[in-house]
Amino acid sequence: MKQYFIIFSLIVTSIFSLSSCNDDNNSIRTTVFTLTTENPKDLTDPSVSNLTASFKNINTGRTTTSNAFSGNQLEVELTEGIYHITIEGNVKYSFEEQEMNTKIKGYKESVNITGETASSSLTLFLSQELSDFVIAEIFFTGTTTPEGKQYDGDKFIKIYNNSDTVLYADGLSVLVSEFLTVTKQDYTPDIMSKAMAVSAIITIPGDGTVYPVQPGESIIIADNGIDHREANSQSFDLSKADFEIFYDETNDIDNPAVTNIKTPYDRFLFHNRGSKSMALARIPNIEEYVLDSVNMYHYEYTFVFGEHVIPMDGDCLQVPNEYIIDAVNMTIPAEFQWIVTSPSLDMGWTHCGEIDKDQNRYNKSVRRKVLPTTVNGIEKLQDTNNSTLDFEADAVPSLAK
Repeated sequence: MKQYFIIFSLIVTSIFSLSSCNDDNNSIRTTVFTLTTENPKDLTDPSVSNLTASFKNINTGRTTTSNAFSGNQLEVELTEGIYHITIEGNVKYSFEEQEMNTKIKGYKESVNITGETASSSLTLFLSQELSDFVIAEIFFTGTTTPEGKQYDGDKFIKIYNNSDTVLYADGLSVLVSEFLTVTKQDYTPDIMSKAMAVSAIITIPGDGTVYPVQPGESIIIADNGIDHREANSQSFDLSKADFEIFYDETNDIDNPAVTNIKTPYDRFLFHNRGSKSMALARIPNIEEYVLDSVNMYHYEYTFVFGEHVIPMDGDCLQVPNEYIIDAVNMTIPAEFQWIVTSPSLDMGWTHCGEIDKDQNRYNKSVRRKVLPTTVNGIEKLQDTNNSTLDFEADAVPSLAK
């Protein structure tokens, strides 16, 4: 807390010392940019084809697309600026004497492209497209009362069986990110390509066969599993939720008719502006996992503001990407700085509201899109591992009438 107080004081002091300046040079400058791709490691005889690269200028919002690759290199002329780069294509490779065909992707954010020429490299990754549980909806904003006051406690997450078989929810965990999508630091060591830094976990109980979920069906985890309409007519009835989050040592309401979810690691909170991300994971022996010091992550970074430089550090749990089956990055569009998961889990982000503390974010959720066709009469939700494409932002909550 002392460190954060010092930072706050420095920010307040520095704000009053800032001066504005104007750039009289309004000429548009371009850069010949060379992008080099690198194949995923440990693939046998990979053959990459049909690569298409998209360059999104984060200042103007304009996207430039090109597929003019020569081998593993692409040369494109871009207006100077900071870009998010996305690549999609196909790959063939050998695995256990079989030929595998799948999608391949790449992502790199905040690439500063300036000067007459510039270059950068990007490592591609296999796109996992196995059907499983997915996060169908997150209601993190809360509702408002008829008087316009904020109402808390009616937040929820909906999880959907997007496969063609019965899946058991027993042992399924929901993770909340340690880092904020609106604050980027050079955290060291950088574990993002291997694991997710996690601030809290909730886990569905059961021994493996207690909570079956049929294809096309969903379960709801409520912050408080009560009928919130009794206190706020503009809220929802969560008394029929499948699970609720309850902590004994707090003033939480415990509805005995709704099963309490397990809380193996720290306190699970919904960030009501959506500056943290969430993921689904299957973590073997979760109670033992969170107690093993090997699974802890100690990170360090340097906070820099103007001429002030302050060393910072922190501790949290890390969960291997191999355990994670779905991830959704959330942010505030006007404040977005980075996604806090590996792009192999999620290449995009979704949101409610446009600016920090946006009053229009209340009573809205992020909802995964439904594909236009069904499979055996069952709806399928869109899952491309890109939340920008997969989710409807500022959506009407599914529980709203």
